[in-house]
Amino acid sequence: MYAVDFEFDGRRLSDFGCVLTTFNGMENGPVPSGADVVFNIATTSGSDIYNVFATNYDSPYSTTLSICKDPCVGDNATNPYFTPREASAIQSWLCRRTQYCKFKILEDGYEDIYWMGWFSSQQYMLGSHIAGFEVTFTADAPYGYLEDISLHYTCTANTGFNVDSMSYEEGYVIPNIVITCKAAGNFQLTNNRDDKITKIDNCTNGEVITIDGKTLYISSSRASHDLAIDFNFLYPRIFNKYGDTKNTFTPNMACTIDVTYTPAIKVGF
Repeated sequence: MYAVDFEFDGRRLSDFGCVLTTFNGMENGPVPSGADVVFNIATTSGSDIYNVFATNYDSPYSTTLSICKDPCVGDNATNPYFTPREASAIQSWLCRRTQYCKFKILEDGYEDIYWMGWFSSQQYMLGSHIAGFEVTFTADAPYGYLEDISLHYTCTANTGFNVDSMSYEEGYVIPNIVITCKAAGNFQLTNNRDDKITKIDNCTNGEVITIDGKTLYISSSRASHDLAIDFNFLYPRIFNKYGDTKNTFTPNMACTIDVTYTPAIKVGF
């Protein structure tokens, strides 16, 4: 990776007149890529074969970057050091204590890839001068994300539609769902990959049901609809298995359904 710029919380490193660099002659080498899986294995009595009984990720994605002033910007070539206020401005931007922020590396092929996380920082000192920073990014997950996939379906009763998972992580995601009912009745949505059925009773024609896949909050455009009673709290899920990504959803009523989800991607930089 030879990237010289990145974006964090909507601002670029180059906005501060800085670039990515290396200090102390560090060379490129192995980097984490969201595929560092830990296998828990054991043998059974009398056998030499090790069986996998559990797998997990040992830690979230993390990587370290070095920052210096861009010598091609302004007078940086003759004034390469950071003032205390310049250093504070950069570290205030990167080192948040209260929230995850969106991080994108600005490199060909990474245009639709991002991570959510935060930075910690240490200063590189040359005598009494601040020459740059070594910053460590820690993500909220072992992998990164692709930009959201948004899909729209116009459905008739008991006719299925297909969602092909674009995620590189096996398992399932709960997407954001917006259901616009085109008939009144008890709504059901099945997935051929899932043994659970999403049920929302007492829906009306034109009612809009919204499910937030991250917070699991469900709401209705009809204020009088008591979803705490009428929803069975079994959320639609998009499943992904290596070589098998197809999900066939089938509603029992005419409706439109908007699906938005965030695929995982296993890649480092």
